[in-house]
Amino acid sequence: MAKFKNKPPAKVVPGPAIYVGPNMGGNVPMSQFTVFKNGFPPYVAEKMKAEPDFKRLFVPVADLNAARIELKKPASVRARAFNAVLKNRGVK
Repeated sequence: MAKFKNKPPAKVVPGPAIYVGPNMGGNVPMSQFTVFKNGFPPYVAEKMKAEPDFKRLFVPVADLNAARIELKKPASVRARAFNAVLKNRGVK
């Protein structure tokens, strides 16, 4: 089987995905509610591998409302992931 020189974009969720985490800068410049239609660029895929909490902040577009409700619950997995990513990027 031939190997691709350019890797196809990574997919975590089926269909278009939306990022519900905090605004990012530096190596991963991205705003909250950025939509990815055909997978993720390599710099996002690499950060997903390095930070599982970052990966938890991508949801199918159809699930945006449910994700926003979950983010308001401090004990939820998604809210804890949001806070961990926020802490890791150096913002309190």
